[in-house]
Amino acid sequence: MTLKEKIKNRFNTIFDFEKFKERAIYKRNFELSWFNKLMVWLNYFSVIAILLSYCAQFINPHNFWPIAFFGLAYPVLLYLNLFFIFYWLVQLKLFFVWSLLIIIFGWNSFFSVFQIPEKQQKVSDQDVKIMSYNSMLFDLYNWSNNKKSREIIFNTLKEESPDILCLQEFYTSEEKNDFNNIDTVKKLLNLNFEHVYYTTTMRKFDHWGIATFSKYPIIRKGSIEFN
Repeated sequence: MTLKEKIKNRFNTIFDFEKFKERAIYKRNFELSWFNKLMVWLNYFSVIAILLSYCAQFINPHNFWPIAFFGLAYPVLLYLNLFFIFYWLVQLKLFFVWSLLIIIFGWNSFFSVFQIPEKQQKVSDQDVKIMSYNSMLFDLYNWSNNKKSREIIFNTLKEESPDILCLQEFYTSEEKNDFNNIDTVKKLLNLNFEHVYYTTTMRKFDHWGIATFSKYPIIRKGSIEFN
């Protein structure tokens, strides 16, 4: 071995560049300030929380109700984990992997909450358009403005022009010059057949309940009573 090779080997022994490189990478990824240590713990919490939100759909709230709140908070938890991915990537730290993996793991939950818009298909003459709508009693108790609200609701229904219309929180009155919503729906939307079920009646002519209107004859009518 030449003198030059001996000096080089001695130099490499004293200054191990591979170990120095490994220490630099480790320091960059894992040595943290007090603020980043706090962010790591918050990141762990967000990962566990979104994992619990995935489990919420499989656990009956009657058996364990607190987990249902994680299911409701899924959109917020998703945005929180996306924030941590961006936060760690900006600093070139590997902690972003936890949030990335947990989002990929629950990808089905994403599509159950967020809908990707599709091109609207043309409705053919053979299709049946069904609309379900909470009419909110046609804003009955907004005494100063309920006629205008009712008009807006009916304009919305007319624009949609369904073949079958199912209304919840339905209200109608048999009193003259009042909210006779059965007649209005039938005339405005040309839905000649109806099945209306009243859950509450006051003064014999004010009715609250649910209603179904149809362009086609209703062959059978009935109601299902729950305990």
